[in-house]
Amino acid sequence: MNIVIIDDQADIRYAVEKMLSNKGHTCYGFSGDEEDLIEGIEVFDIDLIILDMMLEGSLTGLDVLEKIKKASYQIPTILITAYATASNLINAAKSGIVDIIEKPFGTEDILKVVNKYKREGKKGKPFLFKDSNEEFIGSFETMKNIYSKIGIAAKSDVIVSIYGKNGTGKSLVAKLIHKNSTRASKPFITVNCTSIAQEQFDALFFGGDDYAGYVNSAGEGTLFLDEFSDLKLPLQGKLLRFLESGVFLLDDRKVQLKARIICESSINLKELVEKKLFRNDLYHKISMLEIGLPSLDKRREDIKDLIFHFIKLANIELKTNIKGIDKDAVKFLENYNFGENIRELKNTIYKSILGVRYENIMLEEIKNLLQTPSQDSQPTLENICKNIVNIYGIESSKNIFDDLEQGILKELINRCHNISALAKYMDISRNTLKSKLKKYDIPSNQN
Repeated sequence: MNIVIIDDQADIRYAVEKMLSNKGHTCYGFSGDEEDLIEGIEVFDIDLIILDMMLEGSLTGLDVLEKIKKASYQIPTILITAYATASNLINAAKSGIVDIIEKPFGTEDILKVVNKYKREGKKGKPFLFKDSNEEFIGSFETMKNIYSKIGIAAKSDVIVSIYGKNGTGKSLVAKLIHKNSTRASKPFITVNCTSIAQEQFDALFFGGDDYAGYVNSAGEGTLFLDEFSDLKLPLQGKLLRFLESGVFLLDDRKVQLKARIICESSINLKELVEKKLFRNDLYHKISMLEIGLPSLDKRREDIKDLIFHFIKLANIELKTNIKGIDKDAVKFLENYNFGENIRELKNTIYKSILGVRYENIMLEEIKNLLQTPSQDSQPTLENICKNIVNIYGIESSKNIFDDLEQGILKELINRCHNISALAKYMDISRNTLKSKLKKYDIPSNQN
């Protein structure tokens, strides 16, 4: 292939040229600011561009790419960067770049990506990026696919489905999509699907005489459906019809959908579809672009970055001036079992800052917060409650009681299959117990 390498550092250009030339490719190097760059691309019949994100001065690789596209050349591009930030990765995805290589890289790294391109390339239209100071913290390997999908979502109006455990940052991803889209100046309306009763659905969503409703309030902005999986089946059908038609008739009024839809769930919708608790046709309607967020136990290499990010946030929100954290405290947190919840790590940092005695967070302060009972003693109910609140966080306390009741009922029904006997032990009526089991879709043998 004929490959252009655009990098302001001559040694980088030479190294990449050597890697590729040894495999039979013909390479041409540019620093990015040449007046004859476009002419060179035409003359050399270029198949692929390898482009550095940060060039000399204020020039960026995406500036150069925009110039190339304005000259009507749609050439597949690989981005190389030492600055794999959220903004850069989202920005690249929105410009149509699929593959990104983080510096430093080796021969195998670049050949693996280059070999994907054999004169066929995705030709996308340029899309201008509006930078955001809000970043979803994580390592390059963990987050690059997520940032790429955020960029794809931001430049389109396709319905997006975000899934992940509680505390993994689903609402932050939804806001990043909104802020980087053409709808950024329009409203971002969050709908808590858990709290919507069936008889209130029409009024809440589509409004009434004295209430605009979620759809009208969102206007041409974003409608974020939080815990979308909690919608009851009849409401799922009603919402599906609205999404397909874009119009809802309410009395003599016509409510039209102008907003883009982002759905969020902490439960795997595919599993709910298999259990017939979620409509298959609605799932396919909302799942064209899915963004899955890893839980904390799947991204331990990010804990250090998350710690410093939360210290920075805490200094702003709590008006503190913490300078840093002891290395041993970081190691302790990296090895501590937070399970799946990033929010628990955040709460730990915030609580430690509120009780800190010096400018740095020390190991003992972290240990005092996270000290577990000895293996010889049984955990007390008070400690269990503390751990539950730590896991959920104050922001999601509304979910604690229902989740706790559901979890306890599941365990009870597993141990006692006789509903009548279990109701007697619980000192409630059989019908009340059956109603609770139905509410949480817990199967029973109805004895």
